[in-house]
Amino acid sequence: MESKKIAKQILIATAVLTSFLGSNLVYADVVQSNSNNRASTETARVTGNNLEKLITKDKEIDKEMTYLSDMDWSSATHGDIDKTKTVQKDAPFTTGNKGEHTKISLLTSDDKVKYFDKGIGTVADSPSVISYDISGQGFEKFETYIGIDQSANSSRSDHAVVDRIEIEIDGKVVYSSSVTNPEGFRYNTQAQFISVTIPQNAKKISL
Repeated sequence: MESKKIAKQILIATAVLTSFLGSNLVYADVVQSNSNNRASTETARVTGNNLEKLITKDKEIDKEMTYLSDMDWSSATHGDIDKTKTVQKDAPFTTGNKGEHTKISLLTSDDKVKYFDKGIGTVADSPSVISYDISGQGFEKFETYIGIDQSANSSRSDHAVVDRIEIEIDGKVVYSSSVTNPEGFRYNTQAQFISVTIPQNAKKISL
């Protein structure tokens, strides 16, 4: 996902929390999962007031956008036991920390693997929280794909499981996968697209 700047920039990340673990989780707010889990966030973006037409395969967006991975987070924690590792920008957590140039990959709704240039990769073996200061930025919307990065490379029931992915704005949960995916995310769970409205004067968004 190629980045564009927003009039008052903010972020977008590809999946939250890229969210996403023991392998990689992408794009998400407070993520909780079992051991050896991973997830990934893909193509996340926040839209602002200046209009610029952007056409993607999935939709046409008449707003400017900025990717989360092009922004500096205010704080970022992950659940890997090795705390020398870091949450990754534009790469899965595990391969990124190995210095490998691997794109984020998610399972799409047609059970095909799609690769993303932009996104955030983290491990959620214990809650992973990635927060951004968006005060004064004028952002209106945050969108992203969330799921388990396919580099997890295992469909075992005890591997790469993320119990819950959440997005918070100013401490309020505005999205929880416990509603849309009550059984959690696994290696073979299709990535989910999320679109969240950002209230005027919002100060903080967390995955």
